[in-house]
Amino acid sequence: MVAMSVLLAVSQTGATTEAPRFERMTQSEYFLMIRDGHLAWERGDGAGAERQLLRAACAGDKDSQFLLGTMYLNGEGVTPDAIRAFGWYAAAAEVGDARYLRARDTLAALLPPDARDLADGEARRKVESYGLEATGQTCQMESITGSKIRNRVCRPRLTGANQGRQFLVHQCRTQETQRLAALAARG
Repeated sequence: MVAMSVLLAVSQTGATTEAPRFERMTQSEYFLMIRDGHLAWERGDGAGAERQLLRAACAGDKDSQFLLGTMYLNGEGVTPDAIRAFGWYAAAAEVGDARYLRARDTLAALLPPDARDLADGEARRKVESYGLEATGQTCQMESITGSKIRNRVCRPRLTGANQGRQFLVHQCRTQETQRLAALAARG
């Protein structure tokens, strides 16, 4: 099983106290950033997917956090890292979505006891850095008119008035910013 081989890859991370940074982004820029990450993953462009998804995950997008966790768990275009995967799954699971909770809990059950403390620390750091409170994301259930299908939709805070409304998008902290710089240098 792929997940079991991934458990061999373990990373250590420390807590951070740096102040959060935000950038203004149009709503279409925000949604294109997320779309581009998911499309890169579908194309099998590991570095491109990691770069785009990491940026969207830092902004608090739960689907991007979940997909990034899956990439790390399975080693899809990235070095397998079960601890990093667990951290991103925990950040995504914060909204209570059954898929995210199941992935986090399944991985937690597979982690060896000596890796569990590292995983819990990474999960706390990811939620503190990229959870709803840190990123300013708000979530609500929405459905298409005339449909019983409901989806949870999370978005960053809006700023500005009328036509000039933009999202305030949370940026990556130091560790993830360094990873983004390394990915950009690779091309």
